[in-house]
Amino acid sequence: MPDLNDVAELKDKVTRLQRDRDRASGALEEAMKSLAEEFGCKSLEEAEEKLEQMKVKEEDSRKRFETGLAEFRKTWAAVLGGAS
Repeated sequence: MPDLNDVAELKDKVTRLQRDRDRASGALEEAMKSLAEEFGCKSLEEAEEKLEQMKVKEEDSRKRFETGLAEFRKTWAAVLGGAS
């Protein structure tokens, strides 16, 4: 049979877990609010889709930059001292 110390320990543990749950819930709520305000996302699924779209755009931009830089270096190699 559990004694009063066991019950008090369990009560403390439950209280800590509830506090942790409340803190996590608040953090999630703030994160979702931020996603909605900054990116117009109403769910994690929308945020994941938006992230994938942003990754594709970033990769495209990087490739275009690298292509443009290579063309610039080729065009201006003589002026730049043969830098490649």
